[in-house]
Amino acid sequence: MITWLRRCRDVVQLSAAAVDRINVFPSADFDTGQNAARTLIEAHAAAARVHAMVAGQGEPGHAGETLSAAARGALLGAQGNVGVLLSQFLRGMSDAVASRTGIDATMLARGLTRAEADAQSALADPQKGSLLSIAQAAGDAAEFTAMSGHRSVAQVAAAAAEAGLACLPRTVTQQPMLARAGLVDAGA
Repeated sequence: MITWLRRCRDVVQLSAAAVDRINVFPSADFDTGQNAARTLIEAHAAAARVHAMVAGQGEPGHAGETLSAAARGALLGAQGNVGVLLSQFLRGMSDAVASRTGIDATMLARGLTRAEADAQSALADPQKGSLLSIAQAAGDAAEFTAMSGHRSVAQVAAAAAEAGLACLPRTVTQQPMLARAGLVDAGA
């Protein structure tokens, strides 16, 4: 789990400037990439502290505790709408695997679905064409894949990633502001 969080943080940090350049929705403040990076830096740092503490006690890693710490760190360090969405996404994942040491395919699918629902409920006016659309597509694909008898976490994760990527170009048509600019949502 800590490796996944580190990779998420690193990828977002590397792409933050490019993401900022396409940031036009909901406002053209050109900070979504930096906001996401700062939020994930805090999420990873909080999770790493818990991970180090548990490892120092000779305990095995615990997915639920790691995700819970990441969600708290993300919420405390949340920057902008994207930061709040990411923190709620992590909270949803955390809630789905709360007392588990590891994650199986069904828990991953449940976590992605719960994460999307928590992120939706965190906003007063959730909008299509945003990170929420990507999260919904990923969660739906994960649930379908897990319920189709695929028991591999890798298969469920791949289906979620493929669905999210396939949804991304459609976000342009889901928001008039994005359609006028010819851009996908920077947070997506």
